[in-house]
Parts: sequence; structure tokens; C-alpha cells
Amino acid sequence: MTKDFRSGKGAEVTQMIRAASLSGFPDLARACGLDPLQLAAEAGFPSLAFHEPELKILLETSARLLELAASRAQCDNFGIRLAEQKQGFSGLGMLGLIMRDQPTLRKVIESLFRYISLHADIAPFILEETGDIAILRAECPVSQRLASRHSIECTVGSFHKRFRSVMPPGWRPYAVLFRHSPPADLSVHRRVFGIAPRFGQDLDAIVIRQADMDAPLPAGDPEMAKHLELHLEQLLAQPQSAFRDRVARQIQHLLPHGTCSAEQVAELMGIESRTLSRKLAAEGTSFRALLDEKRSEMAVALIAHGRSFLAVSDQLGFSSPSVFTHWFRRQFGQSPSDYRAAVLDARASGNPNAGPMLSSAGANHVLTDRNGASTSMA
Repeated sequence: MTKDFRSGKGAEVTQMIRAASLSGFPDLARACGLDPLQLAAEAGFPSLAFHEPELKILLETSARLLELAASRAQCDNFGIRLAEQKQGFSGLGMLGLIMRDQPTLRKVIESLFRYISLHADIAPFILEETGDIAILRAECPVSQRLASRHSIECTVGSFHKRFRSVMPPGWRPYAVLFRHSPPADLSVHRRVFGIAPRFGQDLDAIVIRQADMDAPLPAGDPEMAKHLELHLEQLLAQPQSAFRDRVARQIQHLLPHGTCSAEQVAELMGIESRTLSRKLAAEGTSFRALLDEKRSEMAVALIAHGRSFLAVSDQLGFSSPSVFTHWFRRQFGQSPSDYRAAVLDARASGNPNAGPMLSSAGANHVLTDRNGASTSMA
């Protein structure tokens, strides 16, 4: 029996994954004598993703980064060394929690494929069951030129470590298979898999005994898994985000680092800037409007919390405090100093939660106090 759990989206859809998938890369690169930021620049990989695990990055770019690092370091086990650094399910967020609490390995794998879309755009695995074995086959969706040993070994090794973390002590898979040739040293592979993989095979896969698939897991918590399931099912039932919402999330991740442009967001999403502009226009908005919206939300929050105007200006990507002040006045009809004074006056009145609060409606911005009174600032 074969179950194909890969995403049903068409090939034209850009494939994205959470940046958490490459956690540990900077440390490993430095341990190999490499500069991770220089590698990222050469591979077209956004270095911001090293610090923002929730950022969505282009799958093909992350694969390119791995292969470039391995080549520069002349390290034929770079991918599996990166996998060795993974700690259980921590890099998978809510998906990892529900996988961890399942009662059997079969349920762990089924929950992975059920909820993978909350973690990435793709689920590059096929589960084949025949006789007394189950084969979890990795099908890398990026081009074969990039889907070489390091991206494959990192993916297979990372998920194997997650499976092994919930199995009884001493558990080993029946076999681990790779298409490519073996490295000079198999010691890291033996540590990660508990066995020596077989190389030069027809597929990349983890082979598991059927008896292990259905054996009770010692740390399984089915009741907790059921609670998480209810929450994740609600998330799955939500309609897919509009394109503008996806762009807004990328802006929100980029802004705290003081830089955010349409070109950067387009690169993160794997599209051209013109395509980004065209799609936003089709939804009745623009990159500038979304950027101003997110800047507005962050500006009033930072000012209300006492951040200096210089710090706010830097964090929101303005060239100087004077440029920030001009923008703020244009958005809200008052200067940042006046806004902060209003917040302080409201707090001095005896209500620590009082003060003007920003809401937004289309191109107009509204300053609303805690009692609901509002003044439109076009």
C-alpha cells in the first residue's frame, strides 16, 4: 500500500519552509571555518532567517545554501552533521508538539503528514507499506541539481532523529537508504541512525519494521494529542490566507531588523518584484500601503513603551529621525512627541492602560482612545 502525502499544489506554486528548518547552520558553518553570512549572500539566502525561525524561506534557496557550504568546506557529511544538531521536535512548532504526544510511531507519521502544511508548503514524503516493513521515502521537490546529498541527508536525518526521540531506548530502523555514494567517514551517520546506511540505492528512505510502527510509545500522551488536534484542525479549517496577508507577515518579520523592501519580500517569497506588485494590486492594495500599515502599528507601540525616536526610526527602516517624524505626522496628523505626550498624560490621569490607540481603516488611520472616541487622520 502506498500513501502519497505530498502537497497537492501545482508545480507553479513557490515552495516555502520555515527558517527553523536550518537552525544550527551558522554554528556548523563557523565550525567548518566558513562565514555563514558570506555564504548566505552568495546563495541568495536571507541572512535574517538565521534569527527569525518563523520566517518563511524559499526551499530551493535553503538547499542551495547547504550544497554551497558543503562544497566550500570540502565536507562530505555536512548535511548529516547539521541533522545531528537537531533537538527532537523543537524546530516544528505546534506540529512537533502533536507528533511528540502520539501513542504509536504510525500516529506520529500520520500527524506529520496531516499537519505539515502548517509548517511548510510541501510534504516531500511517500509512505509505502509492504509485508512486514514500512518505507518512508523522501522525494525532494527541488531540482535534481540541488537535491544532492546534503539537503537529502539533512532532511532524512532530522526526521529520523525526531522519530528516534519518541521510540524506546536503543531503537533502530530496519535500514536507511541513500541514492548517492558513501562519504569517507561514516561515524556521524552511525551516531545519527544507530546503523550504517546503505548507499548507492534506488531511493532515499527510512525503512521501519511494521511491528515498530504500531508498538506503544513510552512517552506518548494521547489525551494531550487530542487537545492539540482540536486546535490544529481549526487552523486547517481556516481559509487560505490572501496574498496580501502573506506579504504583511513577511513585512512584520523584516521590520524589527530595520530593513524591509519589496525586493526583499519578493526574494523571500521566490517571486519577482513585479509579480508581487501585480498580485497586491489585484487585491486592491500595494506594498507601500502594507508597509505603512505595519510601520504604524509598530511605531505607536514602540513610542508608547518609551523607546527613543532614534531607536524607533532605526527599527522601522527610516534614514533619520527627521524622516520618521515627517512620516509619522503625515500618517497621524501629529508629531511623535505629541503622541507620546498624550500617552503620558492619559497614564498620569490614573489609568495605566489609558491613552490613544491606533486602528487602521484602508488608507486612513484612526487614533482611538480607550473610550472608543476616534479622530480620522487621512
